[in-house]
Amino acid sequence: MADTITMTEGQLGARLRADAKGAPKAVLRAMVSAAQRGKSFIVGKSPVDRGLLRNAWKVIKLSILNEVHLVNDQPYAGIVERGARPFRISSEGFWYLKAWVMRKLQSGEMNGRSSLRTHKIMRRRKTENLEREAENITWAIAKKFERVGMRGKRFVMQNLPQLASLMDSEVQRSLSVFFNRPLGDRNG
Repeated sequence: MADTITMTEGQLGARLRADAKGAPKAVLRAMVSAAQRGKSFIVGKSPVDRGLLRNAWKVIKLSILNEVHLVNDQPYAGIVERGARPFRISSEGFWYLKAWVMRKLQSGEMNGRSSLRTHKIMRRRKTENLEREAENITWAIAKKFERVGMRGKRFVMQNLPQLASLMDSEVQRSLSVFFNRPLGDRNG
């Protein structure tokens, strides 16, 4: 059975004016809340090496424009998401790539793939210098970058439907709370 609310014309006019004034604020609050929920969701979907990309997600509220942005300001976020065309790696880039390979070799993370080449590398590791091995692996990676580029992870694109769903549900929830508030409550 539906609830019935009885009010005078003056009360109805005041309520409509209050709703019209407060609804945009309620929607903006809902968008901020949804962006925060989206941030925690996409952080869990972000690829991790050292956590810099994962920790760079931010929610930015632009009150004047009534906009909320969920952004990642890490310089390489776009490359991780969309990839890169074939390119020649610079000497500085080679050095950083080699440092990454050294870190992966020392942590044992490069041992996880089982292939004939990996087994040969593992046998040679016992006799050859780790630095030389990292140099060879880095060179092979750099040559692959020159041939085929880098494939993007598409972790944001794949999760856009879930992010949109979070936004929809949060805005609906907030508007429901706002419009179903008690008559005397002027705060949305």
